[in-house]
Amino acid sequence: MIHKNIVCTDGPKRYGKLLNPTQVGDIVFLSGKGILNYGEVMHPYTGVKNYPPVTDNNYLDEHSIDIDWHQKDFDRLKVVSASAIRKLGYGLFVPTIVSLASSVAEKIIGKLK
Repeated sequence: MIHKNIVCTDGPKRYGKLLNPTQVGDIVFLSGKGILNYGEVMHPYTGVKNYPPVTDNNYLDEHSIDIDWHQKDFDRLKVVSASAIRKLGYGLFVPTIVSLASSVAEKIIGKLK
């Protein structure tokens, strides 16, 4: 879930651990039906659930990382399609937040600008 400048997982701690590989300064990509956005990790996952939750979620544990997104207007995202990513020679990944090798990242960022 995206809420303002955070990315959240809702559910048990094992879901929050999916956010764990990121460090401050990492450039991460939001994928879905292509690459939707990228940003810099400002605050990594701490292993502690958000309390109180920062989203409207009141029934599941919430875990998050803070990200400074390149594209701020989530209603007008420029998307790099899955087919465009395949043409660059890369496979698309499941909807998630991911870090990519710098050579891959630079090519995708170039398409998002």
